[in-house]
Amino acid sequence: MPVRLTLLLAGSTALWIVLSFLTFRAWIDGADHRDFFPRWAGARHLLFEDGELYSDEATLDIQMELYGGPVPPDRDQQAFG
Repeated sequence: MPVRLTLLLAGSTALWIVLSFLTFRAWIDGADHRDFFPRWAGARHLLFEDGELYSDEATLDIQMELYGGPVPPDRDQQAFG
């Protein structure tokens, strides 16, 4: 492999790694992921539990996963408020 191509490949790889790390630190690490987590908990319940997402038992299981306990009906269920 020519030296110039090797340097270009190494430089591109290094730039990609640095940009990936900076993007992770700026937008992902430590961010509030509550917008994705309910979907993850629901999909996990659907795949690994009884498959019913809209029962009271499923709602309680997902709330236990998300918040560590049941959420009162008068509180915002997604905690966006």
